[in-house]
Amino acid sequence: MKYREQALKRLRDRFWRYMAVGILLVLISLGFGRLSYGVVMPYMRHGLDMSYAQAGFLGTVTSLGYLVTVLLAGWLSTRWGYKQTVLTGCGVLVGSMVGLAFTPTYLLAVMFMLGAGVGSGLVFTPALSLMVGWFPERRGLAAGFLMSGTGLALVLSGLFVPLVGSVSANGWRWVWVCFAGAALAVLLLAGVVLQNPPRLASPGGGGRSLVKEVCQNPRLLRVAVMYFCFGIAYLIPSTFQMSFMLAHRIPGEVAGLITAMGGLLSLAGTPVWGAVSDGLGRRRTLMIVFGAVTVAMLIPVLWPTLPGFFLMQLLSGTTMAAIPALLQAAASEQVPPLYVPVAIGYVTMYFSVGQLLGPGLGGWLIDHFSGFVAAYLFVVSMLGWGWLLSIGVKTPPPVGQPVGQAVTGAEDHSR
Repeated sequence: MKYREQALKRLRDRFWRYMAVGILLVLISLGFGRLSYGVVMPYMRHGLDMSYAQAGFLGTVTSLGYLVTVLLAGWLSTRWGYKQTVLTGCGVLVGSMVGLAFTPTYLLAVMFMLGAGVGSGLVFTPALSLMVGWFPERRGLAAGFLMSGTGLALVLSGLFVPLVGSVSANGWRWVWVCFAGAALAVLLLAGVVLQNPPRLASPGGGGRSLVKEVCQNPRLLRVAVMYFCFGIAYLIPSTFQMSFMLAHRIPGEVAGLITAMGGLLSLAGTPVWGAVSDGLGRRRTLMIVFGAVTVAMLIPVLWPTLPGFFLMQLLSGTTMAAIPALLQAAASEQVPPLYVPVAIGYVTMYFSVGQLLGPGLGGWLIDHFSGFVAAYLFVVSMLGWGWLLSIGVKTPPPVGQPVGQAVTGAEDHSR
């Protein structure tokens, strides 16, 4: 009992250190490596003389790199370890960001954006698995804190990028230099702080096949399709929102502040909605947030003014970033503890396919139909499907040994 209490205390002390590093890892990977591209894109588009379709394709290429990595990151983590995979991803991000800062052509930008997607996948997926391994009893809260790193990235990029990008024609290049420096600093910090978690004990009630528990699980498939709907939708406003505001003569500095506001709201909104879902239930919470984000994306279509964009960001900023954390928590509840990492990877694959399709499709809709309105109406339709699917989300009773017991047990036996 004494050893168990000491192990639990060490886990509590470790939790906040790891959350801080985890937030920074998400900041540089999903944040600077992916979502902040939407803020950099207007300046980068002029610098490289890109069409909106070409700019959107860069976002799609990043998602392609992320998708390929999602399929491989779990296997790499089992061979290298979670920490080593995360550090490798940070290194890939640093190299890709430096390349983007100095790229002279669009084709090289495509290559480096692909590298940014690969690096992001190598960082985010193993980092989340590492946190689940150390803190399985608090995985919903941990996922919420990690996803708040995307909000922090939007705050920083919304304030920083317009200032640096408007200084000169090459201001966007300095933005990527700063992103690379931040990624390098986080790489060094993660190397010092993080450790691989102990191995988890297998749950009771074994004998069920992986295919049956994951790939043929209708409850998990529902969550995966919801994640696909969200994935194809959310990168479109992330990529084109700044351009949408600029096209309606919103000053760049004001547009950046609005973007930063949404990111700031998501910093608190993500862990708050995670806590709400623990009490209210995943289904009801997912219905609320999907409904709120759907309405938010419709506002600038009907009211493309400064107040309209402000209201959109106010509503989406408090809810949108929480959806991935809620879906990851929901996915982990659909399978026995042994299969939780596989289930998260499975639904993330659907999410990544959506991300792969979203930005390029959004740019094509903008170029060939009624501009930004067509792209945002598509976003509304996909989020609406996600809301409809959320009505049927269920939380089955737990199966097998709680994973947290395995972790504390591993700590006990390590003495």
